[in-house]
Amino acid sequence: MSLNLQSKTSYYQFDDAGMLVVPTDELSWRDSIGRTVLAWIAYGEPPPLARSLERCYSEGNLWRHPKHTERSSRDHWSYFIIYRKIKSNIEHRFHQFPYFIDQVPRMRGMNLWMKSLTGNKRAEWWYYFWAIPGARIGNFWLKLLRKIGNI
Repeated sequence: MSLNLQSKTSYYQFDDAGMLVVPTDELSWRDSIGRTVLAWIAYGEPPPLARSLERCYSEGNLWRHPKHTERSSRDHWSYFIIYRKIKSNIEHRFHQFPYFIDQVPRMRGMNLWMKSLTGNKRAEWWYYFWAIPGARIGNFWLKLLRKIGNI
């Protein structure tokens, strides 16, 4: 990769596919999408990182790394959706983002969030109505169980 963003002694390094990995961990490619999206944002959306991320997406599938054909999980899709949303805003291609969202596989917990990103106000209201109280109830439940279980 021609983008020189770190020294050779840093913990994270860009591999030959342009993805941010941990050189001492041979399986770190499995989480490279999230790290690369965050680096893309932190370094000011450099085009070489965008090209690396785009190589992970093909015909409705998101691979964990351009050189591996292992499908991504929900959190990788979340990072990639955030990347595509920011990219569509930068390029002023708002009309392309809803089309992209329609191609994303439906996963538990993400449907309302994805619809709200496309500007659907009803989905946004339902997402916050459901997610925020759900988080509060879940935290209360965990605290109660820890107290009962003396953990």
